[in-house]
Amino acid sequence: MAMKSCGDKKKLRKPSQADAVVENDTNNGVLQAHGNPYRPVYSAARFVAFLILSFVILATAPNADAGAVRTNPGFLQNSIPRNDDGSTSNSIPIGFEVDFFGLKFTSAYVNNNGNITFGGPLATFTPQGLSASPLRIIAPFWADVDTRASRSELVTYGQDTVNGRRAFGANYVNVGYFGSHDDKLNSFQLILIDRSDLGPGNFDIEFNYDRIDWETGDASGGSGGFGGTPASAGYSNGTLTADGSFEILGSRQRGIFLDSSRFGLIYRSLNSGGVRGRVVFFVRSGNVECSYSTLSIDQPFPWEGGQGAVQVAAPSQCPWSVTSNAGFITIPGDSNRRGSGIVDYIVAENRGPARSGRIIVAGESYIVVQDGFQTLRVNPPTVSISTAGSQAQTRISLRVEAIRDPVIWAAAVTVKSGGAQWRMQLTPATGIASVDAPSTVVLQMENPLLLPSSAVAEILVWDTIFGPSVAVPVILGTNQLGAGLELSQSSFFFQVPQAGAAPPAQTLQLSNTGDLSLGWTIDAGTLIANPWLNFSPTSGVAPARGSGLSNSTVSVNPAGLSAGIYQALVPIHAAGAVNSPQLVSVTLRVVAASTASSPESSTKGFVFASQQGGVAPPAQNLTISNTGAGQLLFQLSTFTDAGGPWLTVSPPSGSAAPAPASVQVRANPAGLAAGIYRGRILANYSTGSAQEINVTFIVASTGRGTLFSRGECTPQGMDVIPTTVTNGANYTVSVPQPLLAWVVDSCGLGVRDATLLADVEGITIPLESVGSGLYEAQWLPSLASTSAEFVLTAMHGAYGTIQRSFLISISSSPTDLAYPVISTNGVVESAGFTPGGPLAPGGMISVFGTRFATIEASSTSLPLQRQLAGVSLRIGGEDAPLFYVGPTQINAQVPYGIRPGANVSIVVNSGGKLSAPQSYLVVPARPGLFSGDGFAAALDGQSRRITATNPARRGNALQLFAAGLGLTDPQPQSGAASPPSSSVRISVRVKIGGVEVPVTYQGLAPGSVGLYQINVVLLDSVPVGNEVPVVIEQDGLTSNPLAAVRLPVR
Repeated sequence: MAMKSCGDKKKLRKPSQADAVVENDTNNGVLQAHGNPYRPVYSAARFVAFLILSFVILATAPNADAGAVRTNPGFLQNSIPRNDDGSTSNSIPIGFEVDFFGLKFTSAYVNNNGNITFGGPLATFTPQGLSASPLRIIAPFWADVDTRASRSELVTYGQDTVNGRRAFGANYVNVGYFGSHDDKLNSFQLILIDRSDLGPGNFDIEFNYDRIDWETGDASGGSGGFGGTPASAGYSNGTLTADGSFEILGSRQRGIFLDSSRFGLIYRSLNSGGVRGRVVFFVRSGNVECSYSTLSIDQPFPWEGGQGAVQVAAPSQCPWSVTSNAGFITIPGDSNRRGSGIVDYIVAENRGPARSGRIIVAGESYIVVQDGFQTLRVNPPTVSISTAGSQAQTRISLRVEAIRDPVIWAAAVTVKSGGAQWRMQLTPATGIASVDAPSTVVLQMENPLLLPSSAVAEILVWDTIFGPSVAVPVILGTNQLGAGLELSQSSFFFQVPQAGAAPPAQTLQLSNTGDLSLGWTIDAGTLIANPWLNFSPTSGVAPARGSGLSNSTVSVNPAGLSAGIYQALVPIHAAGAVNSPQLVSVTLRVVAASTASSPESSTKGFVFASQQGGVAPPAQNLTISNTGAGQLLFQLSTFTDAGGPWLTVSPPSGSAAPAPASVQVRANPAGLAAGIYRGRILANYSTGSAQEINVTFIVASTGRGTLFSRGECTPQGMDVIPTTVTNGANYTVSVPQPLLAWVVDSCGLGVRDATLLADVEGITIPLESVGSGLYEAQWLPSLASTSAEFVLTAMHGAYGTIQRSFLISISSSPTDLAYPVISTNGVVESAGFTPGGPLAPGGMISVFGTRFATIEASSTSLPLQRQLAGVSLRIGGEDAPLFYVGPTQINAQVPYGIRPGANVSIVVNSGGKLSAPQSYLVVPARPGLFSGDGFAAALDGQSRRITATNPARRGNALQLFAAGLGLTDPQPQSGAASPPSSSVRISVRVKIGGVEVPVTYQGLAPGSVGLYQINVVLLDSVPVGNEVPVVIEQDGLTSNPLAAVRLPVR
């Protein structure tokens, strides 16, 4: 979305340290998932890096903390009593004369529904388009405002001055919506500013937006403030014609104006001098000067090509043009146009690498990105191995998938850093994959006892017929000096009705990646501060890697708590662990006693193991609870796929209200041959819903197996048992869902070297090994659905592939669960935006998600602040230095003290509301080059920007700018300015056009934060061209693997 007036070339801006290196790029963008989250889509110009030293930008970056709404006392002098659809009783004097479409006015009616009118009041609450207004109207947010609820403030108005000029303001600050709702509040404002100094009747219209949380009232077809016929914004001359009105794009379109949208009004800027959330129109000689609003959903086109469109809103008399600089983009029709319209364009098929081009519509520039020719993909797209001591995962399976037609593929693995002692092999090295029958390739590490401290390899899989290839980096982070603490899940969620019984406890399982046992402790202060929360025990010992798991029971006590959301962020410390502390968030939702009954089972999967002909294993407990209120009855039935009725439950029926019910689940091996048996428990509830609980029974041939001991049995196969997903399970949009699954072999031993992939909602999520056969991941449901498929695939080099499919449902998110959410794979390095990859100490990162900050805020001095607009980002045990926070994005620096070699927890804290922690591997370096439109952010030897008109020249010096190059000597403090000179500890190599060039400086850019500068000399052997590729290599990793960075060279 962009808005501009004639001659205005600025776009919406998200400040950051990479803004620190950007010139006038102000495009607003957020991470979007289109299919596979490991190839996320980013707004192409979010961080266009026309580099200058970062401290200059930090010194001049606009501060958004103050907001756009003006707080002049005179604007607040008068108010409209609490009402719905009311207006001022009389036309209110505005203090000066305005000429609005040929008629002169000195007063106006202030209407409760987000507008002022001339000539009479307006009670209409559903905007039917500004052209439908019979009155001259100016509307910053025409919708069904209702100020009757207690939390809603009144509509105020009055006269004051702006920049020494007479002004009139109508304020809608913290106002609710019909009928009498105040769970969501909006804050916006209309200001009229006298400009008679430029001519009689001239004035400016100013729309100011600080918060838009709702868009529709109940009587306009909305529910909970959303949907129906949303708000409109703009103006009209009251002639009931389209030519006499103008609507800001997004008017009457669901979700567009909201803060949660990347196109929200709080991000708009027009004639505002850089103030976000401020839209200004100039009225001269009775007419509004030409202004343009454009909208395009930028997303990459597939290599096959396709059609796109840019929508333009403009007054009918205003001319504009459309052009493109890319030969693969065709724009039908005239290039010169007028008024509102839609620009259609066609993107041609691409049989080469990824490419980008630009279209310019009404003076606004949009980047069109197209994927390179591709016939296959590989999952997981990145392999990260974190270990300590001498042990590591020895076998890793990958899935080769055909995108459309069958693919004959080949694969090879190459060690790029870490020494020749790290030997690997791929089996098989060739194969055929189709859409319905993907291939499995196994990476075997042949000498895991001789691992380097860190290493990088690359698996290359290519189409042997058509040529496209996929590179999968394999990153080993090893800490030889200490262990690593791993958790079965990083977030827990409980729900209980007010005054209801405590819900069933849940279990946190802790594992150790090291060779020696590892003591752990729950932070006592956190439990004292949150008396409703309990961990038992609060300390323990995680056995050495491969020797089992340590457990702690997580429980909550809702006694005496009122309805609401309760959260705690619990650090778990482990002395000697490279990644201590690990973070766990616990959320307790206490719902009203009138909430409908809703069943919940303590687990969705059981594993039993026994010896053939031996005694039955101990019974396991299934707890059924009611997360709502009222009666909840259940009826249980058991089914087995083979072996007869070996599965039983007791009791088979009962009530889960007012207290949870306990059911004993038993498996009997009598008469069963050795093997893997599956069964299920079908639970039918009085609510009309049904849900299954999966059961796997391992009958070992000899030497009774357990999850931790095989005995004398020789395994012949495996099974995968999810404990958080099953048929009939229901999940909630934007509520992070732990994915837990056991993988056990036919002897009952946990399989530690399988590869697990979960496919749901069009994305693929790898599950990571916790230890002892337990695997975990986190899924963020994104779209409500009554029936969605969830597929869990387990792959193993010796036991083959097991796949299980479930039908689930996904509910819309309740309005009270409005805590921050980090998008799946939502933490990326800020230069190359490589998702799923590791992070580096001192590196700049961008965190994408929702509900971070209510406003935009930037650090404007050094050292960087650790909290902005009430938002902080915890990385491990430290709040990170922040460049920028906004509703959907945070830009920060990874603290230098974060140690490589293990996974670190990342949590967003927004005013005390916590996101579910996500875990990311930390490695010594993760290089990325800053770029804009695919071209490197670079300066020549005279510090002039490299452009098509000032290309890099052979024989001359060149300055490149990067992120993620790791520790330096000397090393500044996190968030502090870099010294005048420094040197990276891990050297970099630079290749331009495939030619390695001499590096004359590689260190932090002086005075910057986390910004690295690389000075090189272009050799005469560097090829010339308009798009010569440039890459940096460091510690075996290559910069910007998803999108090539280019330079014009002469």
